[in-house]
Amino acid sequence: LRTASMSRRRKHVRNLVDEALPELTQGDEVCVVTELRGGNQVEVERADGSSTLIRIPAKFSKVLWVRKGTHVLAHLEPDLLARDDVKVTGEMLRVLYKEQI
Repeated sequence: LRTASMSRRRKHVRNLVDEALPELTQGDEVCVVTELRGGNQVEVERADGSSTLIRIPAKFSKVLWVRKGTHVLAHLEPDLLARDDVKVTGEMLRVLYKEQI
């Protein structure tokens, strides 16, 4: 990796690729992307088989791309999952690669 000329934001996002999987905290889940919705939102399938929408933070914009079948680590808010009037229930924390799954 070339980090000398990368912007600070891009460098930190790229460094996530080399890190081992972090410890999961309450609300963190490994999910699989099932559909791209646009507007920095993706639909993911949770481990229990249910689907929900999560947003992709701006720090990942133009640095990494997500497609169907990609495994991601997402932070889901349990109180939002229980409500029917809320569609976006979490935020993507990182993309998981083959070595990290």
